[in-house]
Amino acid sequence: LRPEATIIVLRRSQSEPNEAEKLADFVVYNLNDALRHQLDAAIIASPAPFHISIAHELASNGVNLLIEKTLAASFDGVETFLNFCQENKVMVLIGYTLRFNLALQQIKKALSEQLIGRPLYFRAEVGQYLPDWRPQQDYRETVTAQKRLGGGVILELSHELDYAFWLMGPITSVSAIAQKISDLEIDVEDMAEVNLIFESGVFGSVHLDMVQRSTTRKCHIVGSEGTLYWDGLANRAWAEFSDGSSQIIFEKNLSERNDMYLAQMEHFLACLSGQDNPVVTGIDAAHVLKVVLTAKQSSQEGRLISL
Repeated sequence: LRPEATIIVLRRSQSEPNEAEKLADFVVYNLNDALRHQLDAAIIASPAPFHISIAHELASNGVNLLIEKTLAASFDGVETFLNFCQENKVMVLIGYTLRFNLALQQIKKALSEQLIGRPLYFRAEVGQYLPDWRPQQDYRETVTAQKRLGGGVILELSHELDYAFWLMGPITSVSAIAQKISDLEIDVEDMAEVNLIFESGVFGSVHLDMVQRSTTRKCHIVGSEGTLYWDGLANRAWAEFSDGSSQIIFEKNLSERNDMYLAQMEHFLACLSGQDNPVVTGIDAAHVLKVVLTAKQSSQEGRLISL
């Protein structure tokens, strides 16, 4: 996208760089060395508990940011960081890549055009067996499997909570059940059922798991005049109506999964040049983080909690 760019990789250890890192112009091992290169922008892809400390240091040096989801693993320092970025005009984009999914974009368009009338209920589901996520790695060593690194199904699969917010609007109340139900060697929850009440009055529920062997990612939205469906694996979106008719609103062979990430990077570059504004702001991500943390609290306390 920008062949003239200078790429600096900041690594945690001085082990042999992987193949992707070998494409970088420089590999450094501490943040001060990275900052000596007078950075224009940075991508933060460390585990979530370390996002805010790194991001604030970079922002203090005027570096614009693309931060991998989730924004953080707790709210410590989040408000201070976001206020600093706003006051100092540091651009922040959060990596909720499903907002760049073309089928979901058509779902959002259909909702804005009231294709199914007034929305009444939202349901999303995602699940995949954790050892199959990254077959080349021991799942027990991944961030997802470890509480201290911000693992667990609610944080790791918060994409679903973000697009629920994106499609249906602000979330006002949350209740959840989250547990470890499998024999996986992990110290985090591997299944969650999260119930949502949106500001609009719409009810919602989101299922998240990393135990099922048959991968699924889908949602449907029930409206007063019909129902919208999205199948993330088939890359298809359609509507069904009370008279038995249906309408395909998006269908494309999912041949290149990388398209969403390329679209996100193109958007990030456009934001850097002032041609666009972040589609997922820090404020958006803070709302999703609040939903995530409230879901965890609700599961522990067994009650509905208002945000």
